[in-house]
Amino acid sequence: MKTIILVIFILLFNACGTKVPFTEDKASDKTALLYIYVPNETHLTSDVDRDSSYKIKINEDSLENYLSSGEYTKLFLKPTKVDIEVIKNAILSEKISLNLKAAHTYFVKIEEKNSEEFSLLVVSKDLAINEIQKTYLSGAFEDDQKSKSVIIKPNAQENSSQSKIEAIKKAYQLKEEGIITAEEFQKLKEDILSK
Repeated sequence: MKTIILVIFILLFNACGTKVPFTEDKASDKTALLYIYVPNETHLTSDVDRDSSYKIKINEDSLENYLSSGEYTKLFLKPTKVDIEVIKNAILSEKISLNLKAAHTYFVKIEEKNSEEFSLLVVSKDLAINEIQKTYLSGAFEDDQKSKSVIIKPNAQENSSQSKIEAIKKAYQLKEEGIITAEEFQKLKEDILSK
């Protein structure tokens, strides 16, 4: 019986995986790359809450994961002005705006000052890489790295050709099912392609 429990425990423990360490990406010629990170603050005094969690919003859209000390997220965004809001423990909030340019990489550091204060800093690549190499991808583990190693959160205004194709397919299905007319389908298709 003890052997079975031990085997189950080992399997469950190994199934959890290990956190995915930092890997550097490059922005494409059509996107900007934004890293947001919380340094691994092992040297912090007791005045700083090491168990803080940070909710990230980009242009009012919340990201799926929260960040904690020693974690980062990376976002491929449309080159435009973005408003970044970071909310600590669902109470404290800081905001920053950036004008993103295509093929550029940006680093935003969440710096904890104490349990009641933090700040958002746009930092140089040299400083960021030095600190971010000691962090892990938020919400991802090596067991599921293929599905989560790159978190892509495009700006809400961005339409990829793939999403346009999917929208046209859905409209076509509606036409085939008799829910919309051929003329309505044509109008929908034109609207989708013009975005």
